[in-house]
Amino acid sequence: MSSMPWVERSFLASEIGFFSTSIVNSFLAYLIIFHTKQVFGAYKYLILSFSLMGIIFATAEFIIKPMTHNYKASFTFFTLARPFGCSTEVAMVLLGMPDELSEDYLRREISDHYDLNITRLAYFAAVVYDSNYNIRWRSVMVMGSVSKVLSIQYAVMIFCGVRMHRKMGEKIEQFSITNRKMHTQLFKTLVIQITIPTFTIFSPVLIMFIIPFFNLQIGVPTGPVLCALSLYPFIDGLIVICIVSDYRKATLDIYRKVVYRITCRRVKLFKTQKYDISISGALGTDGNNVGRSNQIAASSRLTISSF
Repeated sequence: MSSMPWVERSFLASEIGFFSTSIVNSFLAYLIIFHTKQVFGAYKYLILSFSLMGIIFATAEFIIKPMTHNYKASFTFFTLARPFGCSTEVAMVLLGMPDELSEDYLRREISDHYDLNITRLAYFAAVVYDSNYNIRWRSVMVMGSVSKVLSIQYAVMIFCGVRMHRKMGEKIEQFSITNRKMHTQLFKTLVIQITIPTFTIFSPVLIMFIIPFFNLQIGVPTGPVLCALSLYPFIDGLIVICIVSDYRKATLDIYRKVVYRITCRRVKLFKTQKYDISISGALGTDGNNVGRSNQIAASSRLTISSF
């Protein structure tokens, strides 16, 4: 059964994630630099770096378009794109050179699901068991290394969050009401930013890594799970804008100004058109004044274009 419809949906999610992340995080960076007063110092630069890193991550994901596939005792990470005209051979070296066993193990599966020749595909595969059901420690070590990186990252976030909460509890009474409110909002932002990727990134990736050890008789295109990776930087930026009151108020102020300008232009346009019609109707009744009516109408239209 072909999995290309899932591939197309994953590509669409990647494109949506890239453009939405670029817009939201660029807007957040604009707010941080020009429209906020309460967030300052290390917090300001920390949030700014998060927004910029989100754009970089979304751009890399948009260019590479990674895909994953789980088949029996294997986990495969590959790409159907060739960024910047990169050759298949170079991409294979960058992703990790596959071995003969993984090619034989996945050749038919990749051909059935993606209509591709695995020998011409830039991919990395971890096959947990060989044909005699012996553990392939090389693949286990690779998957363990990736899991270790994710676990350390997650542990650091939890450790810093707990430590920050305790330190805040000790010193928050010394802060002003404004700073106290700001610290509380930033802590809530941190908690939500940890909670969301727990269910959208870490848990799905952990499941994809665990499945091969059970050697289940399944072939699943797990690439759509990576859609969460595509959309997360966009969601991350929205979290900051919605929770931190300084950014939220600045966003609402900008929105009101834009709506006000659009409304004023429409009102001016309506009044000018009404004036044009009334003058044209009054002068058009006299046949000798048709030329003058046309001149006034043209002048009114020029006035409209100036708005």
